[in-house]
Amino acid sequence: MAAGGSAVNKTLRGMVALPRAAIALVAVLAAACSQEITGGASSESGSVAIAITDAASSSIAQFEVEVTAIQLRRATGAPESVLNTATRVDLASLTDTSLLLASARVPNGLYTQATITIDLSAAQCVLANKTTPAVLLDANGNPLTGSLSVPLQLAAPFLVGTTAHRLLELDLDLDQSFSVDVVGNTVRFEPAFVLRVDPQSPRLVGTIGSLTAVAPNLSSFTGTVRGVGGVLVSNVVFQASGATIYQIDGVSLLGSAGIDRLATLPVDASLQCFGSIASSTGKIDVVYVEAGTGTYNGGSDIVEGHIVGRTGGPGSDAVLEVFGHSNDALHTTFQYGTTFLVNTSFANTKVVRRGSVASFDPDALNIGQRVRVFGTLTGTTMTANDTSSVIRIQPTRVVGNAAGAPSGTQLTFALTRVGLLDQSAFDWPDGGFMPVDPNVFKADIGALGVGQAINATSIVSAVGYFTNVGASGADFNAVALTNESTAPSLVLVRNRPNIGFTVVTTANASQIQLNIVGVPVAGEFAVVDSGAAGSIPLPSGPTPTVNHPGNTGFYSLRDRTSHTIRVYTRFSDFASALQSDIVQGATLIQLGAIGTYTQSINVIDAGIATAVVE
Repeated sequence: MAAGGSAVNKTLRGMVALPRAAIALVAVLAAACSQEITGGASSESGSVAIAITDAASSSIAQFEVEVTAIQLRRATGAPESVLNTATRVDLASLTDTSLLLASARVPNGLYTQATITIDLSAAQCVLANKTTPAVLLDANGNPLTGSLSVPLQLAAPFLVGTTAHRLLELDLDLDQSFSVDVVGNTVRFEPAFVLRVDPQSPRLVGTIGSLTAVAPNLSSFTGTVRGVGGVLVSNVVFQASGATIYQIDGVSLLGSAGIDRLATLPVDASLQCFGSIASSTGKIDVVYVEAGTGTYNGGSDIVEGHIVGRTGGPGSDAVLEVFGHSNDALHTTFQYGTTFLVNTSFANTKVVRRGSVASFDPDALNIGQRVRVFGTLTGTTMTANDTSSVIRIQPTRVVGNAAGAPSGTQLTFALTRVGLLDQSAFDWPDGGFMPVDPNVFKADIGALGVGQAINATSIVSAVGYFTNVGASGADFNAVALTNESTAPSLVLVRNRPNIGFTVVTTANASQIQLNIVGVPVAGEFAVVDSGAAGSIPLPSGPTPTVNHPGNTGFYSLRDRTSHTIRVYTRFSDFASALQSDIVQGATLIQLGAIGTYTQSINVIDAGIATAVVE
């Protein structure tokens, strides 16, 4: 592992361990940090910083929406806005960090409700391998346009005070929220939210903006943070350390050498930082910095995707075939589901790895690797062979069927998928004189397999990086590993009342039971989704049951009629509230539960669940 890369890799491991977390809206409530992020501290208010994140989806390459408002409401008093202006966000691009959206001060008090408003009139939802955006529909199949406001009523209110430092995480689970028709290129959207307060493992917070000043003697610098569309968020102070990694104009540096180089950049140079907000100072403690060229607003066109083909062996000026998407330097022209030809120069093209200070060259650009290329795009040809060209190696996810238990630090499996692509989409022989054999794929996993009970029946997934073109030994170096056969599953039931099957719901404080009778129609289903391990129809017997003996988790109950979501941290409160609604005449429209599923008794122990009633 490269020096200084452990924090990023720990984040990746945490990301893989979370089951299908999709959209997360993070509100960092910290009074002491307000002087650094928002300015103007007050003894009667605390600060709120808003970030948003997303985990990788199994079918969605892009989901771009505009967040137009975020409000917090106390038990008494007017709602408090924490978003100064609308910000457009591509949620599918935020797979390993969160993105800072806004910061504000709010009055001290006990907050009982949060409301998020998104504008779907210009939303872009692109399915994997599609060249045009999908048609976005509501749950009933009608075109979905205009604004959608979702009030979240909190069963456990949170306190904002002068010394209170709180973190809220709002998750919109994509697997539960989307019903995808790949053939018709349509997506039905029924938002399914859960809310976390003070999560134990928040992701690194990312910022996009420009540099304003550098103080190398203080190991700190300031930047103007902006949303993806250039909207002003705030001015932020970044605190660096000797372990901070910098990638400046495509050159990797560590500690003091990096901040000294940062000081040579002009004011308003493009700046992206990743770190955590310090509750005691309000500064962002920086783990990793990208600046100058090779950044989102660094003046280059961008191609992002997987290398599916390569011409040129080790040490050559290789031509890469990259399947993915592109946008121009101004982020106004986009191409999706396209194969791009990328021209590189072994001598000139700078190659870096996200979060690493190690040195790389174009030999690291092997078949299968996910990359982000910064250069000049003409049609579908990217010129990335001069000294201003940067190719950033991105974490790559692979999935396959294990041949058996790990042997030492190596795991062998039959590769089935890389990212969202089937392994057959890759020209593996182009990888040089030691090309990858997808049927005997070898991953260096270190100690990641300990305790995972991987055997010849296991489906596994790994996050990491392909080894160099022509290298002997392992094909892949993993930084995260999951036995998908034992990982959490999603039980998802979607019901269309009065047609198709009938769902009779009974619940009490300890369990929810679903008696499903009849034949489903279009838009209805009952499945057990085990991610990379595949999906099966939810058996009708024994009676499908959702419970959680541990009781504590993250649960939400959406009422279509009142347009509200009630948020719970105890399964017993959630299940009892659902039963109360059913008794009062409500119909269950959807139930999704994530946890350990036992097929023999048809029970899922769910630490996360959402229900929709009407």
